[in-house]
Amino acid sequence: MSKIHTIIVSGLVVAILPYLGFPQSFRNFLFVFLGLFVSFLAYRILREKAKFYSESLFDMRGPSETNQSEGNLDIKNHGQLDS
Repeated sequence: MSKIHTIIVSGLVVAILPYLGFPQSFRNFLFVFLGLFVSFLAYRILREKAKFYSESLFDMRGPSETNQSEGNLDIKNHGQLDS
């Protein structure tokens, strides 16, 4: 199950948890545990996206790294093909 699906399922569990009839102390424990779990997953997703964007920006830094004579996309000209 992906991280996004896990967050959605955890949110649904939190939404129905008050109606399941658990004792107050156990319910409080589950709320805290699920809250920390969702926070951890959100942090991991944010870290992965930041890593992805930093790597993709690193790949598009300069014209010396791309061979524009073969018709590659030119980033400076807003994605227009070179002639």
